[in-house]
Amino acid sequence: PDDEPLINIVGPGISSSLDWAPTFTNCRFINSEVSAHDNDVAPVIIKNAEPTFDGCEFRNLKTSINQSISGNEIAGPIRLEGTESGTDTTVFRPVFKNCVIAENSLVNTNQSLMQCNFKGGAIYVGYGALPLFQDTRIDSNKIDIGYEYSMTHHNAYGGAVYLDNYMSRGEKIKFKNTSISYNEVKGEFVYGGGVFAKFPALELTNVLMVGNSIDPFYVWQDEGWLETVGGAICWTTDPNSYNVPNNLSTDPELLIVNSTIVGNTITPTSYGVAVAAGAGIFREQTDDHSTVIFNSIITNNTITNVEDQSKTNLATNYGMWSDDNSLIDFSIIEFFEETGLEEDDLMDTDPGFVGNGDYSLAASSVAIGAGIDEYEN
Repeated sequence: PDDEPLINIVGPGISSSLDWAPTFTNCRFINSEVSAHDNDVAPVIIKNAEPTFDGCEFRNLKTSINQSISGNEIAGPIRLEGTESGTDTTVFRPVFKNCVIAENSLVNTNQSLMQCNFKGGAIYVGYGALPLFQDTRIDSNKIDIGYEYSMTHHNAYGGAVYLDNYMSRGEKIKFKNTSISYNEVKGEFVYGGGVFAKFPALELTNVLMVGNSIDPFYVWQDEGWLETVGGAICWTTDPNSYNVPNNLSTDPELLIVNSTIVGNTITPTSYGVAVAAGAGIFREQTDDHSTVIFNSIITNNTITNVEDQSKTNLATNYGMWSDDNSLIDFSIIEFFEETGLEEDDLMDTDPGFVGNGDYSLAASSVAIGAGIDEYEN
């Protein structure tokens, strides 16, 4: 039913034995819209719990903003959360395997909306949740803020997934054998067409990211400073923003292995002072930002009408990526030299995909046999 959760699993929290772990097999959660006035209501709510979804479909789930919204942020239709304390280290691990998460959306129909942050077109992962997505398709989800605004601006993050600021003691949020493709963000200030990651350690293994896009479609013509970054991934970390317990590491890591990031796009605006960078991956700053990429292909990601190749594919802080806090090698990285990468086993060449929408490698591909089992500096 509309305006009611299809799933509402709220465990007892840190005092429990973590036995709130039902398994859903071959279920369909579809065609539900919630008009939300805050983040306490959504089509799917999982908090302080560890369910497993196996072979399930999440399709056409929509969160739209209510006229009476309170606060300045709203999250997507599938919400995974743990405890809310900045010092609690309890982890809740929901699992999605063999699932389809497609055509879900976070939208606005409130033309008088004041400044708001839109977080995750399909999935919002909050503090204390450490999900695994395996053999899953996360495709064709979107954020659409709905209107032009002359007196304020809105931030829209993560066309498919928004990952919030959990300190994970070295454990990673993982996507394995998964597609995160054809997701989009349409807004003013726009970040991460596929994934927006704020501080967590993130691992992508055998992941395809293709056709994600960000577009400041609703920007007001007199807008001043605009940010349009991260066509596929926007990754930002700033441990100084949080009350970090002394016994927790503040070193996040982005790990990408055996993955393909191709054909993602940024459409910059011609209004104001527009910053557009990182159609493949954008990272904010380099301090405490360890990035490891190997056996991967990052190519043919584009910023419309921008010829500066140094920040087209990969970018840091609106400029060149460079080697700072990066281990990137044994990969095909378009414009890697212009980006400031200097490893011996990087290639800038046609990877040789099968074609016609098939991004596996043809038998003639130069990438076959050019990888490595383990990568160390």
